[in-house]
Amino acid sequence: VKPQSLLEADLVSSTPLQAETGTPFLNKGQITHCDSIIESFNNNNMSSSAAAAGASASSSDKAAAPAKAHYSGLWIGEAQPGPGQETDVPVNPIKWALSICPGPAPSIFGAGYFDDAGDIPNSPVLFYVLKGEFNGQDRSVKITKTYENRNIPEDLKVEYEGKMQMGADGQPTMTGTWKNVAEGTSGFFGCRLEE
Repeated sequence: VKPQSLLEADLVSSTPLQAETGTPFLNKGQITHCDSIIESFNNNNMSSSAAAAGASASSSDKAAAPAKAHYSGLWIGEAQPGPGQETDVPVNPIKWALSICPGPAPSIFGAGYFDDAGDIPNSPVLFYVLKGEFNGQDRSVKITKTYENRNIPEDLKVEYEGKMQMGADGQPTMTGTWKNVAEGTSGFFGCRLEE
């Protein structure tokens, strides 16, 4: 039995899940692999017009479903480095307390922390704030992560862009790309709202 993908039919074409590899995390008693989400995103650039034209009727129906008042809670997943950066950039876990509230900006807000940060000597805990915009029409997300520490330069930000979809189990997921302009790094991310 293959593990259930977080993106289900919302991706244009399904790619085989790689159950033998990847970073697992708990999904309602099953193991789901973030690598398959990110690989699917990479293979199915969701922002392309070709992908939009080829979408199945079931994914169109799900995307057209009316928006809830908000999608709030603990989002769990990971951010992976892009091609060629795997040896220099670590895979970072995503564990965000985040709300997506359709409406005027900022329509995305939240926070999180790292408890193993090596950026500041003798200070392994590093807090950050998340804020951004959610477009209810095309379900696109833009999130900026800024660090809350006077020892971190203000220009050190991580920008996330992607889409929010509904998984096969009805739970919201987000996938897309991330970039850190100040450090010249980028990659892919995927996360799921846990309830």
